[in-house]
Amino acid sequence: MRRVLLIANPISGGGRNLRRADVLARALKIRGIESDLKTTNHRGHAIEIASAASKEGAHETVIGIGGDGTLREIAEGLDGKLPAAVFPSGTANVLARELRIPFAAEGFARVVEQRRVARIDTALCNGRRTLFSIGVGFDANILRELESVRRGGISYLNYALPILKTLQKFKPSPLFVTADGSPPTDCGFVIISNTRYYAGPWIRFKSGPLLDDGLFEIYCFRAKSAFELVRALLRGVAGRLPGKNVIFMKGRAISVESAEATPIQIDGDVAGTTPAAVAVERRSMPILVGSDSPAAADH
Repeated sequence: MRRVLLIANPISGGGRNLRRADVLARALKIRGIESDLKTTNHRGHAIEIASAASKEGAHETVIGIGGDGTLREIAEGLDGKLPAAVFPSGTANVLARELRIPFAAEGFARVVEQRRVARIDTALCNGRRTLFSIGVGFDANILRELESVRRGGISYLNYALPILKTLQKFKPSPLFVTADGSPPTDCGFVIISNTRYYAGPWIRFKSGPLLDDGLFEIYCFRAKSAFELVRALLRGVAGRLPGKNVIFMKGRAISVESAEATPIQIDGDVAGTTPAAVAVERRSMPILVGSDSPAAADH
């Protein structure tokens, strides 16, 4: 009998994840797949649960029911020993969108049944696992504002006030970015990404990075005002980043330094301050993908 482990974050996705876990369990059972459910109750708990699952060997796949943060913790706990998957129930769901993962239980159960496993790149940022995105400066400041007022689940509406406050106080951070030993590039905000999507479905990068080429893409924003930054990000809404005032690079070993401590975010969670040292690990994460995913399945 096939068996999977479900790990649900009861806060992510507006508190509806336990209901979604029940619906998914029924959809899996119809397809002959049994499931066990464990819930998280503190930050880092999914790491502990996934790590234990990787040692026990009772499950073929560990599935996160939550958002990008839940999946990141599961990946860190599994450390490549078992395939991970995400039943998208968070706010942004960036990696699920990139991998063409269905949001409905029946469609997702089909993905689990087919078990198309791809190996995608991840990276370590200051020793912490990141699946797809690191931001230094502007976006990390937004998340710090959000953390200070967050009470339970969040939606896109919860970001409105933190974004406005961060724009009002915006000044470019004095950042210096190097990639694979290149000369430093100065900028005021940087995004290091392995996906086309950024901040959910709203912003898209033009190139559409490969998920398994051993490189992360780097977007160095040189906007000198909030207006210039907003104008650059609006190009992303049309899928036209980079462009004016945005320097584009790729790299395996990336560093971001600053004359002053500047906040960092990893996959949508606040993660300390500069300096940031990023090391890409090629094809280090086995993960279930949709049938039309741009990531090539191993089988």
